[in-house]
Amino acid sequence: LAISFLEAYGKDYYANLRRMDNEQGERPDLGLILSVQRYLTEKDRVHAIEWMSEAALGLDLTDLTFFTSVAFLDRLAAIRHGIRDDTFHKAALACLYVAAKMIETN
Repeated sequence: LAISFLEAYGKDYYANLRRMDNEQGERPDLGLILSVQRYLTEKDRVHAIEWMSEAALGLDLTDLTFFTSVAFLDRLAAIRHGIRDDTFHKAALACLYVAAKMIETN
């Protein structure tokens, strides 16, 4: 089966994220995320990721899509100050949607 352009691009994008994590240490760690956020706790992040996991399973999304969406969410949380819990879940949904649009073929 031929891999669609978007699926190939999504895999390449995720591979680039992993490369940056390993080579440049650019992936935001939890300490950085929590230092930037005034309203979010580690527990809020865990709940959002658990919800994303359940949604990804329910929608039959690939693991690549799920992990890419978590990487997007972490990067957003590291740069956007003052995200509240209800907004964080909306951001998690948006990250899952964007990752699915990039990676999923069906």
